Amino acid sequence: MTEYDKFAELYERHFAQDFKQRVLPVLQKLLLHSLAPAAHILELCCGPGSITQALAERGYRLTGVDLSGPMLQLARRNVPEATFLHEDVRCFRTSGTFDAALCFFNSFAHMLSPEDLTSAFQQVNAALKPHGTFLFDISMEEAYRTKWRGSFSRIEPDAVWICCPSYDSAQRMATNRITLFEPSNSALWSRNDFEIRQRCHSHQQILSALKNSGFGQIEVFDAERDLDMSGEAGRSFFYAVNR
Repeated sequence: MTEYDKFAELYERHFAQDFKQRVLPVLQKLLLHSLAPAAHILELCCGPGSITQALAERGYRLTGVDLSGPMLQLARRNVPEATFLHEDVRCFRTSGTFDAALCFFNSFAHMLSPEDLTSAFQQVNAALKPHGTFLFDISMEEAYRTKWRGSFSRIEPDAVWICCPSYDSAQRMATNRITLFEPSNSALWSRNDFEIRQRCHSHQQILSALKNSGFGQIEVFDAERDLDMSGEAGRSFFYAVNR
């Protein structure tokens, strides 16, 4: 079980859909314009399949990978025509090769060491065709220092939750502390407290992991300054080509 198992439906409802709308123009600009119609795309950490669904509607063939079973249940419901694998991105295997791979919404920050990050990149490289392309976004320290503080919450008929983000700059570790209340029967609600941790990888660690995994022609874009994603200072997009 992953911590996201406990948060899957709320994640889909309040986070995934919003980010999908903001990232699709970036995806088109940096990756999709160069792909052939019906290209086969691999999506790492696909979650509930929000981006998978948008790409399937455009005619691409999709395979998604995620470690959370409840996330994949939502993905299979949302995109029944896609293939989904319940595997760890650090050690997954596929039967075919792909024209492109992508991973969004800071998912690689859940690789908590440079070694884990390199392992994930190696699996992606092995799954791509020669000269296949790889696009992902990740939060840099600017984002953690400016945004990971305070708290935010939501009250709904079927759930009440509060999230308290924090960032330890010395350890380069970020934590979302979440308290979730959900109805357990007609009269009572249950409480669930859990943490989701992320690593702030440095620019050099990411570049080294890509190069050591066989990627070349690496380009880096700042989401706000280069790609017009307002309010996303500190988020970077990395584009790399399989050698």
